[in-house]
This record gives sequence, C-alpha cells and structure tokens, in this order.
Amino acid sequence: MRGGLVTSAARVKGNKSRLKAIRELEADGWLVDVVEKTSRWCKVKDCFALFDLLCLKPGQVMLLQISTNRPHTHWQLEEFAKKYKAENIYFTQWVWIDREGFKKFNYGVKE
Repeated sequence: MRGGLVTSAARVKGNKSRLKAIRELEADGWLVDVVEKTSRWCKVKDCFALFDLLCLKPGQVMLLQISTNRPHTHWQLEEFAKKYKAENIYFTQWVWIDREGFKKFNYGVKE
C-alpha cells in the first residue's frame, strides 16, 4: 500500500484469498455472503468495520475477517467478540500465508 490506498495488485491478491476461503467454507457446508465492499472511494469497507464474510449453517453464525500474509490487530476482534459473544456465534480471522495456507484465529471462545 502506498499512502494508505490499496493498490490494484493488493486488491487482486486479497480477492484471491477471500475466494479461497469462500470455497473452503462452502465445501464444509456454510452459506457464505461477502459483506466487504472494496472501492477506492468506499469509507466503510467491512461489516461492523471488522468482518469480510458472513457465514451461516443451521443454528450457527460466523463473522469472518480475511487477510493475506499479515493478521489484522487482534485486540479489536477480541473486544468485539467479548462484547457480543453468544452461543453458536463465532468470530474468527483467517490469514492466508503464501505457500502455507490459512492460519485461523478464533475469538470469544473457550479453548
């Protein structure tokens, strides 16, 4: 990124990571909707300013942040999950690491 703007190459790479996540989720039976808005002029890009995907299974909801090679800051996701946690609602972040695959972080759940 230069000057805070997402370059076209970075947007393409991010879109590829998001598509990989969608394919994996759908193969696991999730219904997935993209809530992220990508635009040069869009001020609010994510659902609740944190999540890219809304995923549903019967009796389950997952709010998912996708990133590529670097995770977003954890504290914002942890605070959101702590405040809004409920049974069968999952808050997670998947980070696509080149040549390794997804690294997954879950928030608001007991390990």
